[in-house]
Amino acid sequence: MHHHLQTPRKKGALMKTLLIVADQFYGESKLFHGADFTILQESNLPRDDADFNEAYKLFSKYSDAIVIADSEASNLPMLVKQLANRGGFTGLIVGVICENVSAIPTILLPETAANFSIIKPANLDWPALPVDNEKPPKAPFPMSALPKPMQEYCKAVSESKRTPPDYAAISILAAMAGALGGSTKLMVKSDWDELPVLWLALCGEPGTTKTPTIKPCFTPIRGIQSELRKRYKMKLKDFNEARERAKKDSESETPIKPEPEYLYFVDTTQEGLIKALADNPRGGVLVSDELTSWLGSHDKYSGGGGNDRSFYLSLWSSTAYSSNRKSGGNLSVELPILSIFGGLTPSSLPKLHGGSEDGFLSRFLISCPDEIASYFNRNGVSEITQLEYDTFIRKLYAIEPDHQDIETITPRKVVLSEDGLNVFEAFANVVEDEKRKDSTPVIFKGAWAKAPSQAARLALILHWGRQISGEENDPYRLSADTMDAAIEIVKYFLSHLTSIESLFHVGASKAEELRRKVISWLKKYNSNPKNHGFPASWHDIRHDARHRITDFNGKIDDQALTQCLEGLVATGYIKLEFLKNKSGNDKTRPIVFINPRLKAHPDRKGHTA
Repeated sequence: MHHHLQTPRKKGALMKTLLIVADQFYGESKLFHGADFTILQESNLPRDDADFNEAYKLFSKYSDAIVIADSEASNLPMLVKQLANRGGFTGLIVGVICENVSAIPTILLPETAANFSIIKPANLDWPALPVDNEKPPKAPFPMSALPKPMQEYCKAVSESKRTPPDYAAISILAAMAGALGGSTKLMVKSDWDELPVLWLALCGEPGTTKTPTIKPCFTPIRGIQSELRKRYKMKLKDFNEARERAKKDSESETPIKPEPEYLYFVDTTQEGLIKALADNPRGGVLVSDELTSWLGSHDKYSGGGGNDRSFYLSLWSSTAYSSNRKSGGNLSVELPILSIFGGLTPSSLPKLHGGSEDGFLSRFLISCPDEIASYFNRNGVSEITQLEYDTFIRKLYAIEPDHQDIETITPRKVVLSEDGLNVFEAFANVVEDEKRKDSTPVIFKGAWAKAPSQAARLALILHWGRQISGEENDPYRLSADTMDAAIEIVKYFLSHLTSIESLFHVGASKAEELRRKVISWLKKYNSNPKNHGFPASWHDIRHDARHRITDFNGKIDDQALTQCLEGLVATGYIKLEFLKNKSGNDKTRPIVFINPRLKAHPDRKGHTA
């Protein structure tokens, strides 16, 4: 017997099926992973009677069924006849995976024909998926829209961290918005202005290196915050000394206690945030590694009866806000300016909606790029590259408003050039048409309605970035090229919003929700190169997808799952083959072949599994 023959596991509570595969299939044969199959390569099949006798004893001892995969069926006649004559297998042979299916019936013995299930390889005869079930592809981030120094830094960070360039690009936009704060505004027209305020959500599965990518992009913001903290401590020290002198000298003026200065905000209560914004009229950026934590903190200290959500709804528009403090007195801020940035997982995205059509979701620009393989890269971001980026962000922070005191700020005005206004007007009209279409999901109509405002805000941020990089030279007039770049970024975000529509499914029926979750799992299964083209089992879907397909009580409705799979067969997502159970009774168990058009995510080289 050939020494390459692998010994299958012993029979136990969970029996194994022997899978004999043709050499050209062997590289993918591990797709039949787990306890259900033992793999044997065709070239290691027995070649003479002595070898066959020994192999048969091994097969019948350790396996209770056989599946044969052979592209030409060249070895099937002798092997099938010999196995049929020997017997000893439950069902003898449960299936044959073979391209040349026409060769199979002629070699089956009459007494064993009923035990066969003829299965073609999964890459044959697949229909196209229904067009209405295929979402438009997510647009790649338009890197050329960023100021050139930011393009270079984004490339350096994404290559170092082995993450999609979107991660660094969105983080950079948030840092730029925070650095500008209330220093400037864009006059879209005489009665419409926009501040550089962005609410950005970066969506990715756990373990996709979001946080390590975000961190260096906010290094200059944290550095400025550290300097502000030191300056506050010095002012506080001077205040305490002056107060002591005033106590001893009645003619000395009573000093005014300084307030902490902020650019980089962290999670805080509504009252604390209002006070911080009131004391820092320039504003800044709130950064949360997990936006779900920030969302979960809303109304935390009011027993769920507070108005945090309505406060943030008005904050996006920098609307004046006031509230009565628990400790007494009124707390107000005339022009609250705060950008918000953080990460989310796909499963937590619906929390942005919160089951309410109050417009909270539509205020966020959401990026949900496809994952790439995060292979280790020994090259990091160089000190010079990081220093150049830090200097760029600090120059944005150095832009001064027309006026600022301890309570108020008057942003520096920027107007649209005539060509820039023409570009903006055309985009706003296209957006209005899209918003009014019946095909636009109701849940996203608000996002389309806010797209012109988002474009104006992004254009203002890019405008000052291009002033610093030297790509533009008129600080008071925003060009058509800059507006075009901003619109490209907005289109990028809108494409991502469309592609993740199914994650929200507000008001979807249980059957629709189950179908969505199963398709999501099938895509995940198909994204693994070890699985591509080979079937999943009922056990795989029911067990591995348990967290996706259980109801609110943690139970799986097997009948609903069966109906769901039958529906996916009808629409071309999957094919089912029913194999006899190993117990020898009349029951069958399905194996699930997945349409290869449910494409795997591309790897970092652009290959698709």
